[in-house]
Amino acid sequence: MFFLPRPSRSGPIPVLVAALVLALGGPSPAPAQTTIHVSFIQPLVCFCAAPLYAADKLGYFKDEGLDVDLVTVNGSGAMFAAVQSGSAAFGFTNGLTLLTSVPKGLSLVAFVGLDKGQGGFNLVVSNAWAQAHGIKANEDYRSALRKLAGAKIGVLGTTGTGGLLLASFAKSVGLADDALSMISMTPAASNAALAHGEIDAWWQTAAAIGGVPAFRSSNLPKVSAVVGNTAFTTRDYMTKNRDVVARMARAIARGDNGLLDPRTQERALGAVFDRMPNLPRDEVRAEVLLTESQARTRNGELTAAMFDATNQIDTQLGLLKEPLTAEQLRSVYTLEFIPKRFIAP
Repeated sequence: MFFLPRPSRSGPIPVLVAALVLALGGPSPAPAQTTIHVSFIQPLVCFCAAPLYAADKLGYFKDEGLDVDLVTVNGSGAMFAAVQSGSAAFGFTNGLTLLTSVPKGLSLVAFVGLDKGQGGFNLVVSNAWAQAHGIKANEDYRSALRKLAGAKIGVLGTTGTGGLLLASFAKSVGLADDALSMISMTPAASNAALAHGEIDAWWQTAAAIGGVPAFRSSNLPKVSAVVGNTAFTTRDYMTKNRDVVARMARAIARGDNGLLDPRTQERALGAVFDRMPNLPRDEVRAEVLLTESQARTRNGELTAAMFDATNQIDTQLGLLKEPLTAEQLRSVYTLEFIPKRFIAP
C-alpha cells in the first residue's frame, strides 16, 4: 500500500507570462524560485517512459523547480483514477487509450509527447513453442500469428490497448476469435510464466526474457502513424496550474532530447537501465532508441495529424464505437505547451 502525495496548491501564473516563458525556451531554463512538489503516476515501468527517467536522473525536473514523485501503480485504470481525482497531477498513456477516455467522461489532456507511434509492444514466443511451430525471430506478423493458434499469450490486460491490438490483428489474418488464449499478468510475472510453460508467448511493452522475439507492434499496419505515449493531466489542473504544466513539458522535452544527443545519451540511457536492471542493456538500448517507426521525439512533439490517425484506428480496433467528433478530439490534447525552440539537453 502507498499514499499518494497531496497535489500542489500553487496557483497559476498569468497566461501572458506563461506564453512568454514557453516562447523563449532555451537550453538552460533558469531555476525556479520555488520548488513545486508533484506526483507523476506510471501504470508500469516501461521503455516509453525513458524521457521521464532521463529528466529525473539528469536533473531537468530540478532545473524547472519540480520535485517529482514518480509512482508506479498496477495498470492504467488506477492511474486514470488517481489523476482524475486530483490525488496526482500527471500520468502517461498511449494515444490509443487516451482517446477512449472521452466517452467515459474523463477530462484528460495530453500536453507533450514521449515518443512517436505505438511501436512498443513486443511478441516474445517461448523457445519450446517457437521450435515446435517454426517461428523465427523478427518474423512477419501474419505468419507468426497464424503459427500461434492455440497458444496461451500473456498480456497486461485483455481489454486494454495491447490485448485489443493483438486480437484485432489476429482476426485480420483469419484467426478465429478464440484462437489465442490471452491471460492477464504483470510484466514482472511474465519471465517465470514463460520459463515454466504457463504461457507460450508474452505481448507487452517490456519484452520477456528467455524466448524468441517474433515481432513488434511497429510491424503492424498503420500503428506507427498513431500518437505514441503522452504525458497528460486534467483540464482543471491545466487551467489552474499552467506554469507547472509548462515546466513539466520542458523537462520531458529535455529528457527526450537527452536520449538523442551523443553528449548525454549514455547518462540518459543509464536512467533507463536503472529502472530495468533485469533486462540486457543492449536490448534496452535498442528499444529506447528505436528508429524504425516509434522514433524518439524532439521537444516532446505532438501533431494534430497523429491524433486524427489515432481516432480512425481506435474505431477500427473497436476501442471507440464511433470516431470522436472534431471538437471531442481537440479536447484531448493541446499543442501550446510544446517548446517552440529546440531545448538542448
